[in-house]
Amino acid sequence: MENIKPQEGAQQRFMDQEAKEIMLYGGARGGGCNDAVLRLFGTPFNPTLKEDVRMSDPREDRLHAKSIRYCIAAHEGQVRRYTGEPYWYHPIAVATLLLERADPANVDTHMVCAAHLHDVVEDTVHTLQDIRADFNEDIAELVKWLTDTSRPEDGVRAVRKKIDRDRLAEAPARAQTIKLADLIHNSDNIIKHAPKFAKVYIGEVELLLKVLTKGDVTMYRMLTKIVEEYRGNE
Repeated sequence: MENIKPQEGAQQRFMDQEAKEIMLYGGARGGGCNDAVLRLFGTPFNPTLKEDVRMSDPREDRLHAKSIRYCIAAHEGQVRRYTGEPYWYHPIAVATLLLERADPANVDTHMVCAAHLHDVVEDTVHTLQDIRADFNEDIAELVKWLTDTSRPEDGVRAVRKKIDRDRLAEAPARAQTIKLADLIHNSDNIIKHAPKFAKVYIGEVELLLKVLTKGDVTMYRMLTKIVEEYRGNE
């Protein structure tokens, strides 16, 4: 939520058009989203499921495509605080990380859908009930684990983060894997564009690494490497 700000005027009209092109043309003109994905793992954004992740039921592929459209529509008007990119670049990049870098044995279509939707309940008007109705119980449950439960009235940032961290420690492996991908993309973004805040954020990531031990090993190692490289460059 802290990485979102509203977009307005001509910029929003441009972003809205770009969103339509992503939905229609599968990311061929993905701009900053492609840049972010390329920066992280050297391949462009591709919203189609890889063959080794694809479910046998074609309805799962349609569910995946629906989650992309849902993500873009839900986050309409929001931009990334430090880059000005449409906010939906982030959840799409998180899902692409799962598809491109996680062990295929640890990824399924519902996880990819939940990655697209992981900030929808926390940052938009949509609720978990909406996710259940529009998708299914499994995807909604993953999104539930990925939605912060702390509130401003719980205290200072460190207190709130501990509440959310303790909850994530209890999350199932699939949810932890998505969270690791989320942290990878956020860390990359914040280190590059918000160096002062990165000092705080990377400290929080280090604490999260202590509890996200059930997640995909490759995602865990990627995030650990980002933190180690950051500390080495301080």
